[in-house]
Amino acid sequence: MTINKTSYGVVLGMILPLLTSFGFFYFGVSAGTSWTDFFSWLVKINFASSLFAVSALSDLAFFMGFAYSNKMNIAKGIFLSTLFWAMVVVVFKFIIQD
Repeated sequence: MTINKTSYGVVLGMILPLLTSFGFFYFGVSAGTSWTDFFSWLVKINFASSLFAVSALSDLAFFMGFAYSNKMNIAKGIFLSTLFWAMVVVVFKFIIQD
């Protein structure tokens, strides 16, 4: 039995950028700063869209790995969630960070 469902790819593709941005927060910010303060600071310096864009790139390695191993439904789900993250980047870049 192989796991090759689009829904698994969507969930994986939604979680990976969140884990990546949390990694940037955990390893890049001094202790004592809350997640909301960090995010407010990112919006203030117009860097939130860049963080989301770099975090969405974490989906690329998994997309390529699943596509190479011929699990196209999971790769398709990761691609769909990457499109969602691309829309989030556009919203932050052109609407929120004016």
